[in-house]
Amino acid sequence: MSTSMVLNHDPNPNAPKPAPVAAPPVPAPTDTWIAPPPEKYDLMALFQRDGRPDIVMSVADFKAGKFDKDKTYMLHGKGLDDALAMEKFAEQLAYGTVLLVFGFPEEEYDAFQARMTGFDFRSWDKFGTDQDARAWIKSHYDGGTYGTHHKYLMEALKLTTGAVLELGAWSGSSTQIHELCDKMNRPLMTLDNSEDRLKLFEPLVSKTHQFEFCIDPAQHEWLNGKFGVVFVDHAPGESRRHAIERVRDKAEYIVCHDTEELGYGMEEALTTFKFRKDFKYARPWTTVVSMTKEIFSDPRGGGDSRVVGASNVGGTPIPRTPNGDVDHGA
Repeated sequence: MSTSMVLNHDPNPNAPKPAPVAAPPVPAPTDTWIAPPPEKYDLMALFQRDGRPDIVMSVADFKAGKFDKDKTYMLHGKGLDDALAMEKFAEQLAYGTVLLVFGFPEEEYDAFQARMTGFDFRSWDKFGTDQDARAWIKSHYDGGTYGTHHKYLMEALKLTTGAVLELGAWSGSSTQIHELCDKMNRPLMTLDNSEDRLKLFEPLVSKTHQFEFCIDPAQHEWLNGKFGVVFVDHAPGESRRHAIERVRDKAEYIVCHDTEELGYGMEEALTTFKFRKDFKYARPWTTVVSMTKEIFSDPRGGGDSRVVGASNVGGTPIPRTPNGDVDHGA
């Protein structure tokens, strides 16, 4: 007898069939990415920290009293009216002055920025344009940032007679120092941590000008000597503080470049000197310090001579800013 197998046999073909189970709904695709809200920073504290002004004052208080043209200010206000009030004083304010305006109308920004540039005020929104305020700093900019120390370094050399130590070999200083020291018959020593860079200056090697390679120039034995001028502009930047501390009592003048850069830690060493002047005419800043000599003045303004503790801003090294390193083109 033949048999056959029946698959999926339904014993009750006339019974009602159960309703199918519905699949869960699939979300509709979207191309829209919703950005998280921007982190808000304490701009008053951050700009005071990085601008290191002599005086912090509201626009209202500034308008009501007299101001010192030789001091750097951080002026804070609100809205277009306060910004326009500061525009009237922009030409007279010292270099290094910071203007911080909360609630500035975006539609007025381009026109205001164009006018302020004429007074050497540069946009300084270093913590982002999505914050509650817009910022400007008075700082001259001619397209370059490497030679902003030149005038002050040359002045220090002209006012001294001793040996010169250059930490960091750069086109913006080495050749100029060499020429002046050669005319004055002064010994000059240059340290750098790049052998390739030192090769560029081999034509300058002479009986009075020595070059030497050192991984960290701040550790070299040459820093044990006595000097008329020490110029601090070397890499790694984080060792500049140590170099300043080593020559603190061994040089008439110490000229330090990039002193607006708090990440290098120089500020803590600079606050220990009896005489100090911060030259803020252009960024990067240059600071000249001494334990024995008054600091020469800057005829262009923007520098303030101070003694230990005169600054109203602490000198403790801090982490890098949320927007990265200090904007040297500001």
